[in-house]
Amino acid sequence: MIKAQLEELDALNKRLLVTRVEIVRWMPPVNVFIKINFDGAFQAHSLKKCSRIVIRNQKGLLWGQQKILIITYQWGSLR
Repeated sequence: MIKAQLEELDALNKRLLVTRVEIVRWMPPVNVFIKINFDGAFQAHSLKKCSRIVIRNQKGLLWGQQKILIITYQWGSLR
């Protein structure tokens, strides 16, 4: 019975349009290097864009970070 339910779930997963997200853990750089990570995101319904930069040393200590939020307006929405 459980095997049949698992097979049914597998079949449903194959039919769904789902994007799989892999979670990657942050690892400190080796020796005396620094690590710079950046990422960006966009929300279509609100026209907001955001990016972030994080700088860490080999011990994982934060050296600096910056977050930038950009809001885009359509010409019709400003009137």
